[in-house]
Amino acid sequence: MKAASFVLGFFVAAILGAAVWWAIGSEAKPRPPKESLLAKGTEVQLLLLQPLKAGRSVVGTPVSMIVSEDVLDEAGNILIEAGSIAKAKVAASEAGSIASALTMGAGKLEIDLLDVRTTDGKSALLCSDAEDSLAPFSLDRTNAIRKDLGDAVSAVWNHEQTQIGLAGLRKRFMGEETKEALPNPDIKAVLAAAAKELNMNRTVELLEDESAVKAAWSNVREAAAQVATGDLSGLTNPELIESLKAVGELAKVVDAADNSMKSTVRGREVSAPAGTAVTAQVEEDVQVALKAE
Repeated sequence: MKAASFVLGFFVAAILGAAVWWAIGSEAKPRPPKESLLAKGTEVQLLLLQPLKAGRSVVGTPVSMIVSEDVLDEAGNILIEAGSIAKAKVAASEAGSIASALTMGAGKLEIDLLDVRTTDGKSALLCSDAEDSLAPFSLDRTNAIRKDLGDAVSAVWNHEQTQIGLAGLRKRFMGEETKEALPNPDIKAVLAAAAKELNMNRTVELLEDESAVKAAWSNVREAAAQVATGDLSGLTNPELIESLKAVGELAKVVDAADNSMKSTVRGREVSAPAGTAVTAQVEEDVQVALKAE
């Protein structure tokens, strides 16, 4: 009887030991991470971190952009984080001539979109059109400036000094040295009226706060100067994204006003200031490992 009890106890102990060993072994094995599909054609909203100008920006020059909005899957998981740096390069840069302008031609400014990192560190290839991945992204007026902006600022032509001020501001947004200050009261009034008509609420708020204008401009200028050195560290912050959006929107109004003054030579200048919005698409499917909760 004692022998039977001993054998039974031995078997029970062995079974319990095996169960514990199996449980420990199971816990030790890492579970494969859950994945989500970043599908081909998914849009990625970007903002230029540096100004580009047809005829001046050299073909092949690296172009840096920042992701302005999180890219989410259907469940709300972040696949590409806002603040991530996307890469591109100048593909075409041709200044328009007076002759081409008279025939309604224009300069050419195009970039080849390259890639951006997903939240798990993978490279997601980018393009302007997933159905034609070799097509460059064109930074002409169709993409960089809304067509109705010129009409919205038509009142500016009645004031020569305001025209000069707007031209100076345009140079400033393109990173050129200029003696013109940030918007004076007259220019701010013109820009604010145009922004209200176009429902550009961010621009309206910016123009109402002089310190905000200076802060946003300072953030964008410092970022552009840093990008010019090849240093992309520390650029992934929400404040810079908001500054780029605000300055980019304001630059659109200024650019439209300045270009409208040159309607007789339309198309001569094609440029894209820092903050210009670029909509990219994911070129091919990418499986993204989700972060553990």
